[in-house]
Amino acid sequence: MSNHASGPPIVAGVDGSMSALHAVRWAAAEAARRSVPLRLVHVQPPVGTGTPDLGQQWLSDADFLARRTAPAVRPDSCVRLGDPATELLAESRTARLIVAGARGAGGFSGLALGSVALALATGGHCPAVIVRGRPTQSGPVVVGVCGTPRCQAVLDHAFDQAESRAEPLLAVHAWHPLPADADIAAAMGIAWTEVEAEQHDLLTEWLSAGVRRRPGVHVTRVIAAARPARALLGHSRFAQLVVVGCRGRSPLTGLVLGSVPRALLHHAPCPVLVVRDGHCR
Repeated sequence: MSNHASGPPIVAGVDGSMSALHAVRWAAAEAARRSVPLRLVHVQPPVGTGTPDLGQQWLSDADFLARRTAPAVRPDSCVRLGDPATELLAESRTARLIVAGARGAGGFSGLALGSVALALATGGHCPAVIVRGRPTQSGPVVVGVCGTPRCQAVLDHAFDQAESRAEPLLAVHAWHPLPADADIAAAMGIAWTEVEAEQHDLLTEWLSAGVRRRPGVHVTRVIAAARPARALLGHSRFAQLVVVGCRGRSPLTGLVLGSVPRALLHHAPCPVLVVRDGHCR
């Protein structure tokens, strides 16, 4: 950690995969930006099924990469024994953020999203950042805005991320109008442009609290007549980070991700910050 780091740490999972190294790179830059501790965690399988020396080497490589990415950061390294998803979920109880690669070294090559990343996104006790490719240090922060009560926590994180990076915030409100919607509007004498203007006014209202709290953040409002997942994936191609909400665990069915975060976690080329219900700034 840096000399002035304090508060809950950013935790990055380390498993020797390239995806995990990208996650370490992102976590180190975030820790330096926030002046908070960085914790690198490798989860070792039960005794007799793993190679402890290899795990230590992976941690050493991750430590070197973190210090090269952010020289002021002095990571704390830790080996935990057990199931990776279970142990990293335990780490998330005391973390500011938990960061992981989209697919670990032990995953199936055909899967775009690994089981550990899925577990952290749906069950983490703090927000989770899932990193696919090598993260960039430029570009806007993109956030999906839907106007539901749970969206406020998502917006709080998105404004915070944009402000800390001195980057613009691209707020995307997408809805998928049916052909019948245009027919109904026409029958009522309402121009479709009026419907779009109403959606823009709603988006402005939903963003108003964040704009008041963080007036230095430049906000671009985007109204997209498309499915939310498609709209956000399109903007993610040029983004530094996408922030999205997630319902989290259901007491009846277990893991619940939702179609929009699922699409982003499987296909977005940039890191995705997942904010579950109950995650507050």
